Formats: sequence, structure tokens, C-alpha cells
Amino acid sequence: MLLKKLIKNLPKEKKNIAVKGIAVDSRKIKKGFIFFAIRGFKSNGERFIKEAIEKGAIAIVCSKHCSFSHEAIPILKSTNIRHLLSEISSKFYKLKPKNIIAITGTNGKTSVTDLFYQILKNNNIPVATIGTLGLKYKGKVIKSKLTSPDTVTLHEALEKIKKEKIDNVLIEASSHGLHQKRIDHLNIKAGIFTNFSQDHLDYHKTMNSYFNSKMYLFKKILHKKKSIICDKSIKEFPKIKAIARRKKLYLIDIKDIKEKLTNTKDLSLNEFQLKNLSMAIIAAKICKVPDKKIFNSLNRLNDINGRLELVRIFPNNIKVFVDYAHTPDALIKTINALKSFHGKNITLVFGCGGDRDFKKRPLMAKIASLNCKKIFVTNDNPRNENPAKIRNEIIKNIKNKDCFDIGNRSKAIKRAIFKAEPNEIILVAGKGHEVEQIYKDKIIKISDKQIIKRLKLKIKKISEKKQNFLQNKKIFEEIVKGKNIKDFHGIAIDTRVIKKGNIFLTIKGKNSDGRRFIPKALQQGAKYIVSKKKINKYRNKLFKVDNELKFLNTFALKKRENSTAKIAAITGSAGKTSLKNLIRDLLKNFGKTISSPKSYNNHFGVPISLSNLKPNHKYGIFEVGMSKKGEINALTKLIKPDIGIITNIGEAHIENFKNLKGIANAKSEIIDNLKDNGTIILNRDDKYFNYLNKKAKSKNLKVISFGMNKKSDVYPLKILKRGKNNHMVFKISNEIFRLEFNNINIYNILASLSFLNELKLDLNKIIEYFKTYEASEGRGKIHKIKRHRKKFKLVDESYNANPLSVKNAIQNFSLIKKRNFKKYLLLGDMLELGAKSEYFHKNLSKVINNSDIDKVFIKGNKSLITYKNLTKIKRGNILQQDEDVDFILNDIIANNDYLMIKGSNATGLNNLSKKIIRGY
Repeated sequence: MLLKKLIKNLPKEKKNIAVKGIAVDSRKIKKGFIFFAIRGFKSNGERFIKEAIEKGAIAIVCSKHCSFSHEAIPILKSTNIRHLLSEISSKFYKLKPKNIIAITGTNGKTSVTDLFYQILKNNNIPVATIGTLGLKYKGKVIKSKLTSPDTVTLHEALEKIKKEKIDNVLIEASSHGLHQKRIDHLNIKAGIFTNFSQDHLDYHKTMNSYFNSKMYLFKKILHKKKSIICDKSIKEFPKIKAIARRKKLYLIDIKDIKEKLTNTKDLSLNEFQLKNLSMAIIAAKICKVPDKKIFNSLNRLNDINGRLELVRIFPNNIKVFVDYAHTPDALIKTINALKSFHGKNITLVFGCGGDRDFKKRPLMAKIASLNCKKIFVTNDNPRNENPAKIRNEIIKNIKNKDCFDIGNRSKAIKRAIFKAEPNEIILVAGKGHEVEQIYKDKIIKISDKQIIKRLKLKIKKISEKKQNFLQNKKIFEEIVKGKNIKDFHGIAIDTRVIKKGNIFLTIKGKNSDGRRFIPKALQQGAKYIVSKKKINKYRNKLFKVDNELKFLNTFALKKRENSTAKIAAITGSAGKTSLKNLIRDLLKNFGKTISSPKSYNNHFGVPISLSNLKPNHKYGIFEVGMSKKGEINALTKLIKPDIGIITNIGEAHIENFKNLKGIANAKSEIIDNLKDNGTIILNRDDKYFNYLNKKAKSKNLKVISFGMNKKSDVYPLKILKRGKNNHMVFKISNEIFRLEFNNINIYNILASLSFLNELKLDLNKIIEYFKTYEASEGRGKIHKIKRHRKKFKLVDESYNANPLSVKNAIQNFSLIKKRNFKKYLLLGDMLELGAKSEYFHKNLSKVINNSDIDKVFIKGNKSLITYKNLTKIKRGNILQQDEDVDFILNDIIANNDYLMIKGSNATGLNNLSKKIIRGY
């Protein structure tokens, strides 16, 4: 190419000089090259002009302040040499791919770039990427030391890509590259902005200058009607929106794609992985890749080299990850991602680079100190700084007892793995994909990944039982400092359910003192006693604490923090125990599951349940009850649920509230303690759905609704009666399923399906389960009874009763379609309804009058109000004592009839029901 085609206003005799190349490095100059003598951050190219001319440069471009002159060689001076370099490079390497997309931001650029490459490659669409991992195309990787290559290399690479018939390329645009005009004069189709946080202040000096360098892509390079891909939730979004409006650019938020990915069953992603993949998908869509092809290829995506990459799993479930995180923001996001999937037992191996933003060091140290159990401070790339000095700057900001200073990176990684406990997560951060370490003028070949992969370490396999003990022991000794404890498994406060190896807590209740039961606890197999009173008789077995309940809560909280299980909490006025049991039984098809035993839903039951979490539990489902405001808040602070479920809002414990809205507000406390980006599952048919939904949305939680309402996320299309069972066709995540069920509450079925679908579990695996599923004792289980030479069915709903649960039980009873048999109801009092008790008992008669129940028998003074307001045809009899029931069974009930027993537990109907079932 002739020089006149590249540079204007040349002397006539210089215009037709043939240009064979461009270089900014005098060592790369050949005969016929133009040399750009640029004053850089560390060196001045003008010092090498003479060398360039000696090597054959036919023209020199330098700054207007350059004093060099030459009689034969044109010396062209520019006020903006980097911009001119970009313009000339663009002209010299004129072939360019059709779809060029540029990505900038502090973190995530390489991840988005790699995901974009994989999506197109998986669909056999020619694609290339240019960035931290080098120039990548057609399975080849040409490595680079810069995120954004120098201007000449970039334009040369783009022409090379075009000649390979590749029209889709994603370029990582670093702040250095943008500031140095390396990406000027490219026809960028779209720009992506990932995020913004502290980095590179050694170069940019201030955060404002750093941010403006990023914004150069949108302010100066993108042309009218091009696109910006961004996340609306980041705080810089309003500034980007203003730029887009001013420049008339299309602004694309990733929200819709993120939501679609969240509901994609084959994917399990943390928050920043969701963001990265969403951005890659939108970039692919801009390149005209069809949605169907994109989403069909997602299950074939591989881990990104050195980005939250699980390198190896050692025995005892010790997992070692490598990540490039080298900024405070990247480090905390990576740690949080590991926490969300693997728990808080995290060990960190990291350092900080020399000759770089030294202000990052205390920030990263504090992040490590607050979030990691053990920390190994090692060398990153010390460059020209003293490695020990860098490590000391980090260590002085770390408060952890378990902090180790090991300069040799290989030894630090090996030591961390060697000292690891079962289920520990080790994060080796800072270098990721890199395979070199820089010490002044010396470059060492080293790869974090290869060190981990090649490590020969004999780790003895520890049984799950031993793992649980080791975890329990560690937690116990953290709470009861200085005390050594041997083998124990779990905590109990009730000698009736104590197991061998348990710790027995001597809780003092309203009616009894746990200390009275110490002998029985030891006889039953309790290993130790924990009490706030020192008793010499048991001194070898007893550990003294200030407060037993505080000990229990602390132990439970630490067990929860160390658990990697997906944890859910269920509350509501009716049906929560039945739903908990249903979900527990369904989850057992997918992995080891723990749940609250019986109705362990109060300030004793919840921490006891949590205390028995084991390292190998995959799922946990816990019930949360309340009788007054604040109780659910306290309990869910312990549980820290990933998912919450509110079954409904009803009048249970209304005596402690002004109105039903007060109960809704108390139940909504579960929303306050869900994990960040957690999910709440709500009954859309409930009167307080909108109230609960609004509160959840204000907390940025995902809301899933179930119910009969067709606006629900999960709802039945049809419910039919065929033979003995009910048949339901339902819709969930735009898929249609069919199932059979017997005597299960429909709302519980829909809620359980919503829950399993949110966990991305295969619903086909459990659909058949509903066909034979039986409700729990006292909560709708149907028993076949033989009595007085008659065979009839007992629907046992005797565990508890409030207006909503009785209504639900009657509605469920109505699903049993009559075929030459009768339905009877034995109704007891509904308790804990306060001043409105008469109103609720009277109102219940309307529900019964509208049902297909034939006769109602009552036991209790309050239910007498219900009885008096029944239609005469539905009035059975008033029972004074349990023996009266036999008169019903003997004189009225016939073969194949149904009897449902419903009443609050304190009425004694639950014991009566048990007697009938056992044949007393």
C-alpha cells in the first residue's frame, strides 16, 4: 500500500513510497515499515527512532513535542498520535468481520467472551474472540500478554479473522486499551458493560478517570443506532442510560434473559454466572443466532479457563477451585458464589501483584478475613516490588487466627490442600489461567491448575458419620471454648426421642426442668449433658454453659452456615406440616434430605432440627410456626432459607393480633430473612398474595405463585375424577404434566411442584409418587376401620384446627365423590381464636352447609355454635364424652361410609382418633 493512502499532506516525492507494515516496537521494524514512536506509560518510543530508521523504517510518526529530524525520512508529528495510529492501522488492515462486539468493565469480560465463543461454536457458526486468553478461532489460541492487544496487532488480527471467513468477533476492551485509543476506527456493532469496581488505579490514578476510560467505548466509538448491553441493577446504569440517550444508542437490559436462564432446568448458576451468560446470549442474538439454537446449546457449555473452575475433588469432598479474581469486587463475588453452592467452610490462597494498585491490598485482605476460615497469603506477580513487603501489607489487615505466610506459591497451594478438613472448599485466587509468575527480570513457569492436578497426596477417606462428628466437635469447641469433646452425634432436649451419642440439653420449660431427666437421658444413650448448672455428680459428662437455649441457637446457626444443602422454610396458617412432609418425601428421590420432625416449628424445635444437619445432606426443609409477631423473624434468622413458602394466611392465633393483616405481616417475616436473590413461593389465591408479593419484590426476591388462578406460575388446567383417584393436568414453566392423586390437598401438590421445579429437579421422576401418597397421621390420612362388624373409612384430620384448616379439610373431603355411601364429620372446638371465636365458629356452619357432608357431630362448647347454625338435615348429635362415638359407629355409620374427625389438638379428638384406628 502507498504511503499517500495512509497519510495526508505528504511531500510529493514521498507519496508513492510503498508501505509494507506498521510497528510501535522498534524491534519489529522491517524494511518498508512505518514506525510510531509513542511516549508510553513506562518507556518513550522516541528514543528508538534512530534504531527504527537503521532497520528500514520509511516514515516516522511521533508527537508534536518530538525534536528528532531527518533529511531523507519523513518525520510526521501528531497532536493525537494514538488516534492516528488507529486510523492508519484501520486503513492498512482494511478487511474486517461484519459483526464486531466490544466488551468492557472491571470483571467478567473474559467469562462473557468465552461463553459467547462457546455458544456460536456449539452451533457451528464461525466465531473468534480477542482478549485475555489471546486470539481464539477455529480451535486455535494465539496467546497475548495484553487484554486488549496493541492497535496494530488488533487490526492485523481482525483482517486475519475476516480472511478465515469469520464474521463474528467479540473483543475485550480494557480501560488501558480504550484510553490508549487501541479500539478507535472500528465499526463496533454493540458494546457490553459488565460492572465497575476498583482496579488499575496505578495507571488511572482516580476512580473517575478509570470510569471515564470505560465510557469512551460508548461516548466516542459506538455510532448512532448501535447497542449497549448492560445490567440495570448496577449503580452505573443511569450514567450509561444518559449516554445512550444522548448518542441515540439502543440500551438492552439483561433482566429478561436472566429470568429465562433462572428457569432453565439444566443450568445451575450463581448470580454473576447468570449475568455473564445473559450478556453472552444477547451478544449472540445481535449476531443473528436464533433463540432456539442458543438455548439448545447451553447444556454443552464448559467451565471457563481459570474462572471459578473446579480443578479437582480430593477425598472427603475437598474441592479446589481456581479463579482469576484479582480485584476486591471479583474476590468477594467469587467467594459469595462458592458460599451459595458449597457453604462457608472456605480456605483462600491468594496474593497481590507488585507495581499495581496498592490500595487494593488492604481491601482484599479484609474481604478474606471476613469470609474465609483459613487464609494462605502467597506471592502473585511481585514484579519489581519486594514480595515479602506485599505479603506483609496484606497480612496486617487479616484478623484470622489461621493465617499463613508462605511466599512460594506452589508450597502455599499444597499446604492448603494438605491441611484441609472434610467438605472444605479451597479457592486459589489471582492468577486463574496464567502460567507465568513475574519476579523483576525473571519469569517463572507456574500454573495453579497444574500444581493442583499433579499433586500426589494420600488423604485418608473419612466416613460420613466421622465427618459429621468432626464438624460437630469443631462447632462445639468454638462455643464452649477450651473444652475437648469426643464422639457425639446430634442434640436432643426430649428423652423420649434421644438417640445414642446425642448431647442432652437440660432446658427448663413451663412445666418441667430438664435437669430432672439427666439420669434417663444417660440411660437412653446420651453421650454428654449441657446445662447452665454445674452438677458434681455428672462432672465427667456435663459441660456448663451460661444459657442452654443460647448454646442451642449458636450451635444451630453454625451448623447452618457450614451446610451446603439447599434449605427451605415453610410457614402459613394451615397445611404447613402436611406440605413439609410431602416435600420431604419427594426430595428423598433426589438426595439425602433432613426435615423438622413432627411439628418441631418453635424456638426449641427449629434449632434442634438445624442442629442435626449433616455434611452429606443435600436438602433441608423446615417448618416455622408462630403465635405472635417476631417469632418467625427469630427462627428464619437461624434457618437462612434459600427458598421460603407461605401456604396461606388464616385466623390461627388470631387472639394475639388485631386482625388478619397482623397475621399476614407476622408470616411475611420469612421474606426478610431469605438469602440474597432467594425465592419465595406464594399462594396466589390467598387474600394477602398482593401484599406478600409486593414485599418480596421490594427485597429483590424471585416470586413463584401457585393456585387455581390462571395467572399463577403453577396452576391446574383440569381436575377430573376417574375411578378411585383424582386426575390433574397442570402447567408449570410452560410445560404440561399429568398426575393422579388421592386424598392430598391440591394446594400442597401445587406448592410442592413449584418448589421442586425451582430446584430444577426432574418432575417426571416423582409424578407417579402422588398416586399412592398418603397424608400424615392426623393430617388427612385415610384409615380403613373395622368396627361393630362394619367397614368404613376414617379421614384423620384430628391434629389441629383453625377456620382455614377446617375449611381446607372440608374442601379436600369434597374431592371424595359419593358413590352409594355417606359422609360424616365429627367436629371439635377451634381454639386460640380470642374474642372472635363465636364469629368463626358460626361462620364455619356456612362452609359445612354448602358441602356434601351428610351429618355433623360435635364435641365441645364452642363447636355448639357451629351446630346450632347448621341446616337441620345436617345436624347429627352432640357428644359429651368419647364413648358416645361408639353410638354413632354402631347405630348410624354403614359399610363404605366416611367419617372425618377434625378439631384442635387440645380438645382430645386426636387421642380419640388414635383409639379408633388402633381398635380400642
